[in-house]
Amino acid sequence: MSLDLDITGTVHSVGPIKQITDTFQKRDAIIQIDEVGNNGQTYTQHINLEIKQAACEYWDGISKGDRVSCKCRLRGRLYTRRDTGEEASFTSVDAWRVDVDAAWSADVDADAAAPGPMPEPPAQPVPPATRAPGVLPSEDDDKTKEDIPF
Repeated sequence: MSLDLDITGTVHSVGPIKQITDTFQKRDAIIQIDEVGNNGQTYTQHINLEIKQAACEYWDGISKGDRVSCKCRLRGRLYTRRDTGEEASFTSVDAWRVDVDAAWSADVDADAAAPGPMPEPPAQPVPPATRAPGVLPSEDDDKTKEDIPF
């Protein structure tokens, strides 16, 4: 099963870049999608996208009303709730590429060129002091669990 998604919609908002640690940054964007139900009625959905690392700068200059197409990955992770000790999960939509539809966008000048496709960002490097070369972090890695923000 593929966890890759293509999402096309209208930008509702783009948040600022947040520097979480010395080596990790992220920002959020909300995309509005109009979904037509079985009854023919339109239902507006607002999807929160997480943008991480180098992909953050791809959203500079994108604003409310712009029509965008995003390449995303659906991500999920288990964690233990601090308040109850129960196991829970969270899901995120990780947007790693964005293209602006200049013909649709409300704020795009007719003479301006639309930005081209963005390359997939490189994987975040693992500090060499914590793992042997070629060893990837696992779900059971204590350091990985500490990175969860709640």
